[in-house]
Amino acid sequence: MRLTLRTLLAYLDDVLDPTSAKDIGQRIQENSAAMEQVERIRAVLRKRRIGAPEIAGPGSGPDPNIVAEYLDNTLTPEAIAELEKLCLDSDMHLAEAAASHQILSIVLGEPIEVPATLKERMYAVGHVTRSIETVPAADAARSGAVAAGTAAGAGVVAAGAPSSAARIEPQIPDYLRRKPWGSRITAGLLVALGLGWLVWVLNDQSLKPTVPSDALAQGDVPSPPAEPAPGETPAPSAPAPAVADGNLVPPVPDLNEPAPAVPPMAGTTAVVATAPIAKPSEMAAAPAPPVPATTPEPMPPVPVPATTPMPAPMPAATVPPAPMPGTVPAPPAPMPPVAPAVPPLKFADILYGSTDGVALLQQAGDWTVLPRRSVIHAQETIGVPEPFDATFQIEGGKLDLTAFGETAVRFSPSTPAVSFGVVISRGKVLITRTSVPADPPVKMQLTVAGRVYEVTFPEANTVVGLDVVPPQPFGRPADGMPLPVAGGLVVSRGSVTVQPAGGAAVAIRPDAGELTWMELAAGKAQGQLKALPAWMVPGGIKVTPTQKQFARSFEKEFALEQTVSQSIPAVSKSDIARMAEAAVRTLTLTGNYRELVRSLQSKHEEARIAAIIGLREWLAENPQNEVLLTEEVGRVFPDSDVPGVITLLWGFPPQAARDPQASRQIVDVLTHDDIAIRELGFFHLVTLTGKTYSYKPVLPKGQRDAAYARWEEHLKKVGALLPPEMQ
Repeated sequence: MRLTLRTLLAYLDDVLDPTSAKDIGQRIQENSAAMEQVERIRAVLRKRRIGAPEIAGPGSGPDPNIVAEYLDNTLTPEAIAELEKLCLDSDMHLAEAAASHQILSIVLGEPIEVPATLKERMYAVGHVTRSIETVPAADAARSGAVAAGTAAGAGVVAAGAPSSAARIEPQIPDYLRRKPWGSRITAGLLVALGLGWLVWVLNDQSLKPTVPSDALAQGDVPSPPAEPAPGETPAPSAPAPAVADGNLVPPVPDLNEPAPAVPPMAGTTAVVATAPIAKPSEMAAAPAPPVPATTPEPMPPVPVPATTPMPAPMPAATVPPAPMPGTVPAPPAPMPPVAPAVPPLKFADILYGSTDGVALLQQAGDWTVLPRRSVIHAQETIGVPEPFDATFQIEGGKLDLTAFGETAVRFSPSTPAVSFGVVISRGKVLITRTSVPADPPVKMQLTVAGRVYEVTFPEANTVVGLDVVPPQPFGRPADGMPLPVAGGLVVSRGSVTVQPAGGAAVAIRPDAGELTWMELAAGKAQGQLKALPAWMVPGGIKVTPTQKQFARSFEKEFALEQTVSQSIPAVSKSDIARMAEAAVRTLTLTGNYRELVRSLQSKHEEARIAAIIGLREWLAENPQNEVLLTEEVGRVFPDSDVPGVITLLWGFPPQAARDPQASRQIVDVLTHDDIAIRELGFFHLVTLTGKTYSYKPVLPKGQRDAAYARWEEHLKKVGALLPPEMQ
């Protein structure tokens, strides 16, 4: 397999089979030009604001379809050479090809389910109209031949066309084009015309039906009109409904208006007024006699009620009867008691106060960089990668919480007893009460390994250190129970009161020493006296200028606009051993087991060991994680090596070092061809015996064989890794 650009991209994105990947890796190590090109690809992928080719016009080449065919390995050799030359000469085009290949590798390796809402949006876009040209018959006769696209943007002849083919011209899609001004003006005129017609319809009085100004209730009789004063001409008024025989008479229109045609009711005859219409006052006493008129083919008769149905009266409001004079009204019935509204519990004010370093926020299944001066809400999980630390101000500075590198904490919601809580899954946390002595005691809830404690700070200037060390397994757990965490609680100044859930409160002062989490759960108040750890002593951790420079360099690898799973995996493959190790530790903090499996084959010993520890800790969190891990290991290692890798990650119990057969199996791993498996075996040998015999997994084969011979001599002499226990 040649060391082409496509081969390098496939090697970097882990899409080659293990044998080919191993061969390509060795050839890259031997070829300085290939190694330089690999580093350049990694650099352009991490480079910010590198730009992208234009959609159309100058700087728009090459055609995106050509790049797609190149990534799909369907491009002609001539076009491949031209495109690779362009990528090697231009960082922008190299970044485009490498990033597209990386995205496609991720999608093909782990299919992504497209949400239904996104599918509906894409379907709603419809088809983009394309210009179709008819090609000559001579060109159409070449059935099945596909013409390669040229720089001039020639069309592609569709295979199998009988007489003509559709030629797609390179063009900007319709949704990216500017709309002409004529269509905008036409649309504006149509909208204005529609609004004008609507206003005219709403203001036209002739289109509105005549409605009486005052509707009469059933049984009401209108009062007679007032008599005009002597010498005064009565003003015309709107006709009022008259009553005849208890029935309403329709209002009479004005004399100057023509009577509107009223359709006759079914089963009756239409009436037409032939005599002069009387005044409204006379109308009530003597209505005008109707004159029948002939109607064409009346509808079938429908029974009409004798009286016009009136709307049912509204129910009257119930009014209590007035008390009789001389009597005492009965007292009102007592109202049932109403429980007072319970105010919602207020979560503590927590502010991220660090001015440098990096803190991560877990959301939507991934991790992002936490911006400066962010307010922390309940149920938010914060991670602090090595070598940074993060400080959080609680309740305006009543408590300061400092989380050191490789720490993950979750702020739990408030309860009736406390305003906030902290769930520590791993790492080191320093809590300081800095408020004045007059303040009341400050309470918080602490959760470690599923156990809940209520911690009270009764006095000012109190400093408490909390250390949680995740366990590593020593073989598959037989009962499936979670392993206990290490670490504990230390008070360096002041005092705290710790009360386990369901237990008694215990006061702890600096002379109590370090109490492990098992001792705290049992309610003990005295632990082992030890020297304070350096991270609890002010100025105890000395930071050299080199370490400060490294921290600034590593901080630049975290981008606000990218998730950690997008930015850090590439850093784990860095040529700088310390940078790769810090990236692998960050992958452990964020639980990215997929990239940890790939980091087992890192070229740096520090990164490989960090990946081994991270995967072992992740396995111990939940034994069911073995299913996910086995699937991922099968993607990186050959099928024959998968069971052995899983067994080595689970580890061995201490008694295995005294078993001859188990000791032989562990030592034989040192001769394996894969550096990841050799590193796993050597990791357990050092853990069980503390010896190395000058063996290193990265040494050349000759030196490894010499060190392996010394381990063979050890087995022959002792019989196992460790001698049998004395009875």
